[in-house]
Amino acid sequence: MVIPDTVKTGGLTLQNLNRPAEAEKAFQDVLSVEPDSEALLYALAVLYIQQQQDGKARPVVSRLLELNPQQPEYRNLLRSVRLALLVSMEWLSLPKLLLSEWNLEGN
Repeated sequence: MVIPDTVKTGGLTLQNLNRPAEAEKAFQDVLSVEPDSEALLYALAVLYIQQQQDGKARPVVSRLLELNPQQPEYRNLLRSVRLALLVSMEWLSLPKLLLSEWNLEGN
């Protein structure tokens, strides 16, 4: 089945219109027919990163690297996901750190 370019770019249009849920669905719909489309996987990964959905972004970026391990932009996406996960882990530990510094943990 050949998917017209206008359908493939529909997700990008929705993403640019700040309609992320619809964009995600559009990307997923096309990827169900063309699962190895690097352009669509890349767009979906970027969408997830923009939406701070790093848990969803990681497997998509991993798939991109499986398809094309030499592509430097995919490695940059992986770094972005890893950095975002690190930052979120730091933020998760920050309240505990503050509580212990202020001796408010209830000890």
